[in-house]
Amino acid sequence: MKGHFYSIGFDPSQSDKSMTKGKQFELENIIIKQDGQAFRLNITIYDGLWIGFEIEKDILEFHNYQVDLSSFKKSKSKFAADSKIENLVSGLICEHLDLTNLSEFDVDGKTYYQIKDLEDGNYIAIDNKGKVFGLIHDPYKIELINKSVKQFVDDINNRKFDFDKYLNGTNGYA
Repeated sequence: MKGHFYSIGFDPSQSDKSMTKGKQFELENIIIKQDGQAFRLNITIYDGLWIGFEIEKDILEFHNYQVDLSSFKKSKSKFAADSKIENLVSGLICEHLDLTNLSEFDVDGKTYYQIKDLEDGNYIAIDNKGKVFGLIHDPYKIELINKSVKQFVDDINNRKFDFDKYLNGTNGYA
């Protein structure tokens, strides 16, 4: 949609209490009517939190408007992982990884799916082939940790990989 995009930020200590993992969807085709014109509004929900919205007109220009929900619909989130990625982690179990809420994001033209938030802008993610990467923001780097998400899960479950060591600059493997 052409228009204006708005993001909503939260205090992490508050949002962490309100999150509902895996609740990602879009609320689409909410119509805002003003002066005989109709403007479509879409709302993005991520982990149960309202994180943003888009509308074709600057929200500061709305006065005396009506809301029309007659064409309103809920759809799959643009952050939801596709079924191919879900198949890569299907059946894998690890209490230290989030293998059910695979948030998609792009870095340097490549798509990754988050499996662990290491906080402070650092993540463990997989690509569409199941390779495991560390995405570190300071200093900026993307590095291959393991060629197989299945092997990585086994390594974590068998205590062969340590997240703290990894964040402290070593490769994380014991």
